Amino acid sequence: MYRKLSLIVAVVFTLLLGGMTQAAGLDITAPGDTIRGVPNDGVTDGSGNFGWPGHEHPALAIDDNTSTKYLHFKGEIEATGFRVTPSASQTIVVGLTFTTANDAVGRDPVAYEFYGSNVSINGPYTLIASGDIVDFSQTSPWPRFTKNETPIFFDNDVTYDHYQVLFTAVRSPASANTMQISEVELLGKDRTAANPDPFDGAVIRDTWVSLSWLPGDSSYSHDVYFGENFAEVYRSTGGTFRGNQPSNHFLVGLPGYPYPDGLVPGTTYYWRIDEVEADRVTKHRGDVWSFFVLSGKAYDP
Repeated sequence: MYRKLSLIVAVVFTLLLGGMTQAAGLDITAPGDTIRGVPNDGVTDGSGNFGWPGHEHPALAIDDNTSTKYLHFKGEIEATGFRVTPSASQTIVVGLTFTTANDAVGRDPVAYEFYGSNVSINGPYTLIASGDIVDFSQTSPWPRFTKNETPIFFDNDVTYDHYQVLFTAVRSPASANTMQISEVELLGKDRTAANPDPFDGAVIRDTWVSLSWLPGDSSYSHDVYFGENFAEVYRSTGGTFRGNQPSNHFLVGLPGYPYPDGLVPGTTYYWRIDEVEADRVTKHRGDVWSFFVLSGKAYDP
């Protein structure tokens, strides 16, 4: 009994000190998303009237492969970039990352403009943010195949379906005959709970557990669901709703909490967190996670 009370005090003290950790932005683009070059000039025929080589086309800027690159031949004389429609609709982008390509440091972009549209990939577009790519414009060239380290984040709470990234200047326009970029990431708000602890599918040895998770960016509080039946947790039935709370920690298996007599060895438990925004109405449904309480019997043959 004393051990259990000590554990409760320790966990509560940790919660008071820890506060609420916000989720980091995740790249909302993926290989295969609809993308167009800006200007959308197409593959070059060797003259100056076309945009890019056939093996360095716009889609390579979001292919999650730093060994490929997007190159536009007009980058040293005008703004070049791309437009993209992520497969996930109505996203909120709050940051960007850029990764240098393989050669010719003078081609590295050093300034950007970022836009959103809810009409079509052709626009019209609304400016969201603009500024310098600080790391790429230092006295010493930024290393090849390397992502910027100085964060590029901005305030934005507007959802969009389409985005435009423009590079308005390159490092050395006098010597560069193009603009090149290896990878671009559009960092979106993660509005659902993530990073469950215990991790999904975990095996635990104790008959109590402190559940925790990484809150969504816009979360104000959390609806907690917990039970022994996957379908009931998924459907929010069977008494699995355990309440709404501001903390991103939840105890089970101790006196004063669900399952006060302890979790049952040899049982799988399921849980879900729905993130609730400040209006108390908007909710972002979470995935159903699970863990198994180890018993004295052999398991996982």
